[in-house]
Amino acid sequence: NSSSNMLSVQGNLLSTASADNPAILTANFDNSPYGGTDANNAYWRGIAYAAGLTANLQGIAIRHANIGLQADTANLTGCTFTLNSTGVLSNQGGGLYRGCTFTQNGTAIQNGSTNDIDARGNNWVDPSGPYNAHNNPSGRANPVSDHVLVGNAVPLLNVLTPASAVAGAGAVTLSLTGSLFVPASLVQWNGTNLTTTFVSATKLTAQVPASLTATPTTASLTVLNPPLGGGTSAAQTFTVTAAARLVLSSASAVRLSDGRVQVSYVLTNSGSGSAAGVTATLAKLLGTNGATASTSAGPMTLAPGATLSGTSIFPASVTAASRTLQIYGSSSGASYSCIRTMLVP
Repeated sequence: NSSSNMLSVQGNLLSTASADNPAILTANFDNSPYGGTDANNAYWRGIAYAAGLTANLQGIAIRHANIGLQADTANLTGCTFTLNSTGVLSNQGGGLYRGCTFTQNGTAIQNGSTNDIDARGNNWVDPSGPYNAHNNPSGRANPVSDHVLVGNAVPLLNVLTPASAVAGAGAVTLSLTGSLFVPASLVQWNGTNLTTTFVSATKLTAQVPASLTATPTTASLTVLNPPLGGGTSAAQTFTVTAAARLVLSSASAVRLSDGRVQVSYVLTNSGSGSAAGVTATLAKLLGTNGATASTSAGPMTLAPGATLSGTSIFPASVTAASRTLQIYGSSSGASYSCIRTMLVP
C-alpha cells in the first residue's frame, strides 16, 4: 500500500555513486511531479531513515517522490533532488550538504528544528538562490525553510591540468579539480576572469587565451564563487616556461679517400628554455644530386646555449657545391628540423 511505497533504512545505505555517475531512485512511472505513482496509483515516498540514524549519502539522485529523503540528520555530497514535493526533510537539523542540486521541487529543504542545516555550496539552478521569506526573499529557486544556511561556499581548488605551458604555444584549455564549485563559479588568472565552463561540483574547465601564454610568466589561478556567500579559493600556480629553439649552428663537410662525404654538424639551443630529450636521426643534403643519410646523436637535454654534435656519411655521388644540410630529430616529444648552408668539396 502507499504507506510502504518507500525505501526504509534501518542501518546504513551504501553507494559507490558520485555526482558525475549518480544512482537514480525514482517512481515506477516518472509520470507526475511531487510523488510519481505506480500502476496502482500508490505514491513513491522516497527514502526514510529510522529515528536516531544519520543519512550519509553521496551521488544519489531522487526524483518524483513525495519526500525525497527523510532523516533526523543528513550529510549529503553530490546528490540531486528533482520534482519532489519536498527534497529533504530533516527532523533534527544539522548536517552538511555540499555539491547537491535542487530543481523543480515544491520545497528543496525542510528543517523541522532550530538546529541550522549547512546547505552552502549547492546548485540551486537559479543564481538568485533558494527562496526564503526571511533570508532570501528575492530568491527564485526552490524554497527552503528557516534554519537552512544557503549561499555559495568558498570553493576548494586542488589540481590544475595542465599546470604549465611553453611560451608561444597558444591557447590552453585548463581542467580544474576541487570541490564546492557552482554553475556561476569563475576561474581567475591573476584576478582576471577566464571563460569558465561548469562541469560538476568537483570540476571546471577554463580557456586561457594565447595572449596570456605568449611570454614566460607565473600566474595565480583561483576559483571565485559569487554571492550569496561565496568567496575565492586558495591559489594554484600555473607556469609559462621559456621556449627552447634548436638551430644548426655549424656544419662542415670533408670528402673521404673513397669519395664519400662526411658531414659534421652542431645543434645549439638558442632559446631561453631547456629542450628535453633532443635527438638527431636523419640528415639530408638538398639540391641536385642530393642524398639522405642516417645520423645518431642524443638523446640529451639541452639547456639554453648547450650543444649536441653529430656526423653523417653521404655517398660519393654527392657532387661538390654549396649545399643545404637539413637535420631531423625530436625535442621534448615533438619533431623538429634545422637547416644550414655549407660547402661540399
